[in-house]
Amino acid sequence: TYLIQEWKILKYIGELIAVISPIFIGFLLAWLCIPAVKFLEGKGLPKLVSCIIVYVGILAFVGLLLSALVPSFIQQMADFASSLPTILEEIKDFSDGIFRWFNYSIFDSMDLKDNIYKAIEGFGTEMTTDLPNKLFVIGKSIVSGGINFILGLMIGFYVLYDFDKLNNGLKGLLPVTWREGYDDLCNRLN
Repeated sequence: TYLIQEWKILKYIGELIAVISPIFIGFLLAWLCIPAVKFLEGKGLPKLVSCIIVYVGILAFVGLLLSALVPSFIQQMADFASSLPTILEEIKDFSDGIFRWFNYSIFDSMDLKDNIYKAIEGFGTEMTTDLPNKLFVIGKSIVSGGINFILGLMIGFYVLYDFDKLNNGLKGLLPVTWREGYDDLCNRLN
């Protein structure tokens, strides 16, 4: 564990996974879509046309999903940002009630009250100043994920079109004694 920490192996593994994630997305997408393509091929459509129809359906679904979720998310973030001062004021009012109750007890709570108010104000200031940076980081992650997804779609289209060829090529790389087990495993996974 010391070597893993010192050599930062997990960081490099994470970067490697981020780089090859479009390949995994493509293979997963092709694996999920191959039944629909085979169904359309059974209806007499050529393989390329079947792949295009399935992909247009996927892109339409993703487009509808994004058009439904993104405006709602943006509106909720704007509502949260505009209601943040009100929320902080309500927290102060609530804490005032608690400190009024403590003033009747044994210890003096004014120093504690001032420290808590400073912490609440610091949190509010930090939230309003750091929110644009955090939104930028979230936006950057969304764009990066979107690019990975688009690359995955492109790789998936190729894998979907040449699925049988790719499967036979992969099977050809295996030792002869493993091929029957490979076929059995693929059939069970499917």
